[in-house]
Amino acid sequence: MLVQTNKISYKRGFLIKVAVIYASTTGNTEAMANAINEACMSSGADVVFGTADSADIAAVTGCDVILLGSPAMGDEVLEDTMEEFYSGIEGLLNGKKSWNLWFL
Repeated sequence: MLVQTNKISYKRGFLIKVAVIYASTTGNTEAMANAINEACMSSGADVVFGTADSADIAAVTGCDVILLGSPAMGDEVLEDTMEEFYSGIEGLLNGKKSWNLWFL
């Protein structure tokens, strides 16, 4: 059960943990990731924030919500570091009740 109380997100009485991981080549995805990070932090969520090439896989997969941001390169191909990061966590997402994925 998810409850929004005084702008702080709780799940079963605990703060929600959110991972915001991004890869950026021109700075656009980084700007979006920073805005999302600020919004999550201001709502009281516990946030794991960083780039795909430096993110801690265990910390990310331990989160309740995982947000990934990457530019689509050409034919909707992910940026290289995000492709590698996602490949590394994909199998660890099995059994998660819910998770979010976004690409820019």
